Amino acid sequence: MSRGSKPGERRGGRRRATPNKRTVLRDGILAVAAAKVTATFREFVPVLVGDQVLPDDIRIAIARKVPAEKSKKASARANKTRATEAQAAERNAQPKSDKDVATTFARLDLLLSIVRDQAASEAGRRRAASDIAEFFLPKAHGRKRTKFPPDEFGFSVDPQLAKEFRDIRWKIACLLLEKDKLSPEAFAKRVGKCFARLNAIRLVLQPPDPSKYSKKAFELDKERVRSLGERRASKDILGPEADMEEARRIVRLESCRAWPEKADRARLEELRQKKLAFDKGFGVPLTPAEANRYRYLSLFYPPDPPPAPLESFPEFLETHPFVTEWPYPWIVGNPNYPEPS
Repeated sequence: MSRGSKPGERRGGRRRATPNKRTVLRDGILAVAAAKVTATFREFVPVLVGDQVLPDDIRIAIARKVPAEKSKKASARANKTRATEAQAAERNAQPKSDKDVATTFARLDLLLSIVRDQAASEAGRRRAASDIAEFFLPKAHGRKRTKFPPDEFGFSVDPQLAKEFRDIRWKIACLLLEKDKLSPEAFAKRVGKCFARLNAIRLVLQPPDPSKYSKKAFELDKERVRSLGERRASKDILGPEADMEEARRIVRLESCRAWPEKADRARLEELRQKKLAFDKGFGVPLTPAEANRYRYLSLFYPPDPPPAPLESFPEFLETHPFVTEWPYPWIVGNPNYPEPS
């Protein structure tokens, strides 16, 4: 059974204090530059690739960055093609890609000269070596995760994800109406794909704060979703705010239904009603598995304790409108409390 990591436990990833690939490559560049003090950058790269100290994946990444040398036949063919298509002024011009490569290597030559400069500071040399390492191992600029503000119940969700979840549910409902028009294989394939996406979205949903999202708020969400659904069924066009509200409430309800405690309590109530029906003389008994489940859930989720007795009962009687003068707390007109003779 899978479980979360314990406090302080690390699972996967790079261990603490382990340098990343660019740091390892930077140290290798500094070491090779100290040994090859006169080599140009084009001569420097093969030496760096042949460095046995560097890991193999870094050496492969360096080799992939080196532009391939064109053969004489390929160069002549390319020049002939450019001469027939371009103007005479552009016949001897250098291609843009070759210009970019030459400019990049010239910049890297300057950085390499800074790495070799013994008069430069140690921090400056390391910075120049880091820039060269970033040329071979560029940083990944992926899409940053956007943090969405939580609502009054502590529930946060991506609006686009919420709309996608609601639209997929509508798509499943439409597929059920068109079931007779599709073959069983096509229907099963489409519905299975929809449910797979729904389950993937459910995995990233976080339920609202239980201390803030009460049962009353849950029922209000259900009623609001139902009313918005009736408006759609009557072909009423919802505005952008109402459309977003519907999607958000649907996803919030779904996150609570997928909440383990919510599902366990719903199962406990279902088993309790089934047992009560059998005890009253109708219905079927619980199976051994259901009885075991009912016993376990009853112990794990005991019923709420009865309300505490009113501790301020004398003060309550003093303020009651049908009570005579204290200390004779007799309620006038109540046969259970006859008036004193």
